[in-house]
Amino acid sequence: MTRVSALLAAASLLCASDALAQGATYWQDRPMPNRVGAVSLDTLGAAAKVPGTPAAVFTRLRALYRELGVRTEVDDSARGRIGSLEIIRTQQFAGGWMSRIVDCGRGPSGSPLADNARMQLSMVSFVGPGDGDSTTIRTGLVGFARANDGSSMEQVSCTSRGYVEMWLRRQLDSQN
Repeated sequence: MTRVSALLAAASLLCASDALAQGATYWQDRPMPNRVGAVSLDTLGAAAKVPGTPAAVFTRLRALYRELGVRTEVDDSARGRIGSLEIIRTQQFAGGWMSRIVDCGRGPSGSPLADNARMQLSMVSFVGPGDGDSTTIRTGLVGFARANDGSSMEQVSCTSRGYVEMWLRRQLDSQN
């Protein structure tokens, strides 16, 4: 390690330990295989306005996550965050094939890896005040795949195709 790298690592450690001592949490940063660093869920997805107050939208989101079969260990209405950091699925999610939900590339057989892999997804929605009688919502979804075929293939990062995020927004728009 070079001298500059060592100094940067020490500075990062000091900043992180200071933030942790003050009670800060970095739960929304998800480490992703084959990528440098982590993905911050609260920066993913496009913000959209939906009708209703933040409290009403949050309540509807809670019901929609249940409809998707997602256990919401992140459920903080005061801060406007709801979702799960560990959704484990194979083949299907949200009523469709995984490859409709996320893009993980192709497996050894040439078929979408997401459809034939053990998937771990992280999905969190962020709710905030909008203007007038609307609320702003943003949903971040990322994941990774591990092949089920017994191969030594490493985990592969997956990106959202926007299907679940769009489904949530449509459901919230239609539930006036």
